[in-house]
Amino acid sequence: RLFPTGGIDEAGAAAYFEAGVAVAGIGSALMPPAAIARGDTGTIAAAAARAARVAAQARAAQAAQ
Repeated sequence: RLFPTGGIDEAGAAAYFEAGVAVAGIGSALMPPAAIARGDTGTIAAAAARAARVAAQARAAQAAQ
């Protein structure tokens, strides 16, 4: 299975999961440099929550097949 990384956001991760990948690496979309610089943990937590929902939905869809 593939493990795509680089330039992936929540929408891109969803598309990769639909294509059948096992995992997807989300970096700067999960930890935006500006949010890190500001110490904006709320933005980072919200991005992590969105990414977790995408992964959970993908696992559920794959399990239903």
